[in-house]
Amino acid sequence: MSAVVDVVDTVNGRVTDFTVPLDVSDGDWVVLRISDPSLPNGTPGPAGHPCNDFAVAYTSPWWLRP
Repeated sequence: MSAVVDVVDTVNGRVTDFTVPLDVSDGDWVVLRISDPSLPNGTPGPAGHPCNDFAVAYTSPWWLRP
């Protein structure tokens, strides 16, 4: 099941540092999604999906090791 664990405001052209606590017992992979919450998603996911806004970029998943 996907979950949004943090929302970090950013500014285009600036580096943003942040830390998100992760626990492999919650799942063995994580992905970073960059989106613009002020724009609607042209192809929204199911109702109640935790990130139904305009995606700008995704990273490849990182696999966690216990």
